[in-house]
Amino acid sequence: KTAKIDEPKQEEVQQIETVEEIPVQETDSEESEPEAQPPQNSDIYVPSDPQLKRMFIQAKKYVAIDNKERALYSFQNTMDYADEIGDTQACAMIHFEEGKLYDEFNQIEDALYNYDRAAKQSNDNNIKAKAHLSMGKIYDDFVKFNPALEHYAAAVAFSGESDNVKLQAGALSDLAKLCSERYDKENTVMFMDMASVMAEESGDNRTKGIIYGKNAKFCERLNDKAAALSFYGNSARAFSKIEDNENLAGNYAAASEIMLKYGNKAKAEKLLSKAYLSAQQTDNEKLKQEITDKLAALR
Repeated sequence: KTAKIDEPKQEEVQQIETVEEIPVQETDSEESEPEAQPPQNSDIYVPSDPQLKRMFIQAKKYVAIDNKERALYSFQNTMDYADEIGDTQACAMIHFEEGKLYDEFNQIEDALYNYDRAAKQSNDNNIKAKAHLSMGKIYDDFVKFNPALEHYAAAVAFSGESDNVKLQAGALSDLAKLCSERYDKENTVMFMDMASVMAEESGDNRTKGIIYGKNAKFCERLNDKAAALSFYGNSARAFSKIEDNENLAGNYAAASEIMLKYGNKAKAEKLLSKAYLSAQQTDNEKLKQEITDKLAALR
């Protein structure tokens, strides 16, 4: 059974237009009570019962202001009332929210219990997919291959049922990661290809950038430097379109490392210079310093 939480105290770059050097494939006071207004998240289930709706939104507001202990306490009270009135969909959603909080508290057993209840109780395939994906990531973190594989596969299936191509792309990418860690090239490539198709289908450049960037890392793990460069190129192109200079800089820097492995210092330096320009347009001081140091070491 999930642990109960005692009630907490009230106090508490210029945009890079082209990616020339990377091969690119075609791709002080007491806290005030938060007002019970719905957080701006279209995925949130809002119960029809007025009291349950108020309690649920109140708990979500505590999440929004990062008061996790009070949020968990509020969700537990909301769960009691949802059970009382028989709103199983609300119970499932609350289990999912509690799972995320326990996950952040690193209470793994409680997190898995709540994610599992959410997946089993919900009639919403998106919630089922997200719950399975979360369980997969926990098992993945603990290097439990089989349960991670099963939950990632379930996430792919349920996200497919709900036509959530972004979530499906992410779950497929997680399957590729699992296979790459076992140096299973055939299945890694298969899942990478499927994730790429879903990313393209999403039409979302951030999703494309993330998926292609992950693919590049998997290819590096499998020692396929040419494919890794190509994926970094696709990722950089996607991030450049939304002016995500932090991720753009990371792609250039990673591609630079590969060029060094090829022994092409000139191209490595050129790519790292691009990374430097992108990093300068961010607020990430650590990233700026890391790239500056790498560039200095090359010259």
